[in-house]
Amino acid sequence: MPKQEAATQGKLPLSAILSLVLRLGLGGIFIASGAAKLAHLEQFYLTAQGYKILTPELIQLYAGWLPWLEILAGTCLIAGLFSRAGAILTSLLLGSFLVALGWVLLRGDAIDCGCFLGGGPSKPVTWELWFRDLAMLAGSLALLKLKPDPWRLDALLQNRAAWKQAGAVILTLYCLTTGMMAVNSKTPEPPPPPPPAMQTLLPDGSSAPPFELKDLDGKSIALSDFRDQKLVLLEFFATWCPHCQHSVPMLNKLQKAYAKQLQVLAINAGDTQGTPSTAPAFQQQFHIAYPILDSPSSQLLNMYHISGFPTFYLVDKRGNIIWSHAGTLDRRNEAVIKKALRQS
Repeated sequence: MPKQEAATQGKLPLSAILSLVLRLGLGGIFIASGAAKLAHLEQFYLTAQGYKILTPELIQLYAGWLPWLEILAGTCLIAGLFSRAGAILTSLLLGSFLVALGWVLLRGDAIDCGCFLGGGPSKPVTWELWFRDLAMLAGSLALLKLKPDPWRLDALLQNRAAWKQAGAVILTLYCLTTGMMAVNSKTPEPPPPPPPAMQTLLPDGSSAPPFELKDLDGKSIALSDFRDQKLVLLEFFATWCPHCQHSVPMLNKLQKAYAKQLQVLAINAGDTQGTPSTAPAFQQQFHIAYPILDSPSSQLLNMYHISGFPTFYLVDKRGNIIWSHAGTLDRRNEAVIKKALRQS
């Protein structure tokens, strides 16, 4: 019996093993997410704008501090120092993420989730992502209930005075380091307002300015090619724009479903003049089903009042603008386009 008891005591409880796995897993995810946001602050600022929840001033504050909060929470979990506080912070952050994602999903908007930036194609907000965050929230809450694993700094610092002193020193060093990095890092600034002449899009009923551009195969395509034949949906976009990337699935769907009535034309306006075009790689990566026109002149962009990406114009068979929109396409925009197609 004594041997049996010793063997039982030597075994690590399953709850402690699960606690270790959750602690390291969630900590790694939050550190990676925060670091990705810091590396792409401007993109994260624009993504936060797409949620349409906070004011521009609050978005700037949110985009500047959320990455550091994620790294702080992840560091607490990985190190096992103030691990309970780290679990509470991750739970609060995940709860706020679920509210924001749910708000976007209920509105039917198609925007970038902003979870991990710069690691490949951006991901739109979906119910799958919502349930993923819900599962992580369940794991974070479980950390508060499970038996702690013995490999935490909290457990290794058995002496209460030493635990407090070490915690205070590490937290102070962390705050000083991150504060200095925050001061020296590039704070996301709101995009500058467009020039006065560009603040509004061309009005409905006005004639769409004519143009002729070459597609990626070198074929010339003019807006007038579709006169009296099809409606034309123009998209002025940039390959680096996450909102433009999220518009691709809806544009592909519209082009395939209404090929006889509609022609989508994407005009790549985000490349710097004189640099190699990024459109071919973009077309291949996102499986674009409609022509991409390259190298528009600044004069054309001015004529269409382009001050941001993406910007859309729907042109009827007579060459007149019947709808315009600046920003990511959502289901409401899709309904407007489909209604125009039914009436054409």
